[in-house]
Amino acid sequence: MKNLFSLDSKLIQGLSHVADYIFLNVLFLILCLPIITIGAARVALQRVMFDILDDRGNIYKRFFKTFAAEFKTVTPLWLLELALLALLGWELLIVYANAIPMRIVLLLGLLFLLLLVGALFSNIPAQVALFGATRREYLKNALYILITQFLRCLIVGVFNLFPLLLTLYNPGYFSAVGPLWTLLYFSVAANIAARLFRKPFSAYLDNFEQEQEPSADTSAET
Repeated sequence: MKNLFSLDSKLIQGLSHVADYIFLNVLFLILCLPIITIGAARVALQRVMFDILDDRGNIYKRFFKTFAAEFKTVTPLWLLELALLALLGWELLIVYANAIPMRIVLLLGLLFLLLLVGALFSNIPAQVALFGATRREYLKNALYILITQFLRCLIVGVFNLFPLLLTLYNPGYFSAVGPLWTLLYFSVAANIAARLFRKPFSAYLDNFEQEQEPSADTSAET
């Protein structure tokens, strides 16, 4: 019984992780309130989920440090994603609410485009969390990763878009599971994304570090 409640027991460690997920989820939602800050909040949450998987350091210090450091870089990318999602979501609502020719085909087409945009941008928080690059490079890499890791991107994109899709389909359903969004959903979604992107991104990270080494050596010689 003593071992069960010791600090090193799996039970206590599991409860500690659940508590971290809840606190991080609440912090994430608070930082998302201005809407414009959602991009940086997603990067910060993604960064600490990689840290949790690797048992690294103070995750809360890392969370706020990453949020502040990456806000300027990632916000334009988030606003681009938001504009595309808002446009497609609005068109989806219009088609859904009106009896027009080929309505089902249009709905499926718009839903496919919505999921494709979500899948394309799904890996950007992980990219920004792990790599240093320009916005253009992040977008270019996002397309490459979408092509080479389509299923992973699609799964993460669906998790990211699920609250939006549920709201568009039935706002009542969204409200009914309010505690889920508040306590755990976004932390769990970020953890799933970290697990899915961890293996392929480790190869990209190795290549990225190798590309940086020659330039560092060259600067040292000069």
